[in-house]
Amino acid sequence: MRTRLLSGILLTAVLLAGCVAQPGTGRSITVPGDGSVQVAPDVVAVNLGIQTRHADVQRAVAENNRIASAIMQAARQTGVADADMQTAYFAVYPQSEYDQFGVLTDQVTYFVDNNLSVRLRDVAKLSELLQNAVDAGATNIYGVTFAIANTSAAEVEARAEAIADAQARAALIAVNAGLTLGEPISISTGVTLPEPYYFGAGAYGIGGGGGPPVSTGMNTVTVNVTVSYAVR
Repeated sequence: MRTRLLSGILLTAVLLAGCVAQPGTGRSITVPGDGSVQVAPDVVAVNLGIQTRHADVQRAVAENNRIASAIMQAARQTGVADADMQTAYFAVYPQSEYDQFGVLTDQVTYFVDNNLSVRLRDVAKLSELLQNAVDAGATNIYGVTFAIANTSAAEVEARAEAIADAQARAALIAVNAGLTLGEPISISTGVTLPEPYYFGAGAYGIGGGGGPPVSTGMNTVTVNVTVSYAVR
């Protein structure tokens, strides 16, 4: 029984140490605070893919190159700068052919895959970009991701909200504990950048009648703070 009592006293002391500063630094409480701001994305990235195939590898590559050039030109006409276009993947590989009975033949088909990653800085033109890419010969489109080019202003707003949240929590704890809340002693902060917002898009099924409908949604910038307040 005595051992259990001693353990209980030690556990209580450890818990209090989480809210009270070490000896010599005065009493304090430490609380978290969260703030978040929703911002409309102003940049969108997308991968535009081309796959060609032919029994002659040179013809497969030549056809792929032609279509890739057309897609790059379509992207430029939509407003994508050359600095915002980057080859993400290029591969040439053979595939053996089988006859109707599943028997391996001596025929080989060569596949060429070429993926171009582009960044569009006018999200209102995304539908136009997707349609133009398909019209130019893109056979697959994926990885459409919305982002915010500059989160500085949103971070400032979210940080103020986080600090206000921390102060409200500290004030409530102080009142419940019969303490008087003092000035902040220390503040640490961290920023959670917006999660990538994906919009699925496949080249197949995109037809005429204008580009495919898209929704840009909103991205969230979150700031977390940890604040220590003096108490008396």
